[in-house]
Amino acid sequence: LHRDLKPDNVMLGQFGEVYVLDWGIAVTLNPDPHLTEAHAAQGVCGTPAYMAPEMAAGDGTRLSERTDVYLLGAVLHHVLAGRGPHSGPTLLATLTQAWEARPPVFAAHVPDELAAICRRALARDPAERFPSVQALRDAVEGFLRRRESLALAAEGERRVAALELAVAQLARRANGVGASSVGASSDGASSNGASSVGASS
Repeated sequence: LHRDLKPDNVMLGQFGEVYVLDWGIAVTLNPDPHLTEAHAAQGVCGTPAYMAPEMAAGDGTRLSERTDVYLLGAVLHHVLAGRGPHSGPTLLATLTQAWEARPPVFAAHVPDELAAICRRALARDPAERFPSVQALRDAVEGFLRRRESLALAAEGERRVAALELAVAQLARRANGVGASSVGASSDGASSNGASSVGASS
């Protein structure tokens, strides 16, 4: 478990690759001679603005893969809201917010589906979060695919509407030209007839 996932520790390479930095407080859920086991990690450790409630409680026995799910949800919250989910006026206030982990409220421009994904990742009860980082990733990627399909459908509808408008305008112009031609022919015929009659008289 990384335990300190936040925007400052996630970087993108020039080819779109993702790098996760600063594994200094990472722990393991399985025996490993090179890492501290999660259950033995006691005390508050991490970045309060992005911290999961079980981390704010300082109880290593409550850490699980869903702790990192929460941290990734906090990074997603930063993407959607411009800041981490916890932002009290003091360190203690921020830690209190992290421990309470109230469901976030997003601005109206945030898509409902993406907001729901973020709220689930940030659930206070680990059992209510995505079961794994991969499950969270699948949910976000599913949203992105559907958004792209909706965007393509909307663009198709826009082009069809533009085409229908253009056809309607052409039809109106054609009808106008036809009416003008008929009127001109009638006027010409009447004038020519009157001249002939006058000439005959």
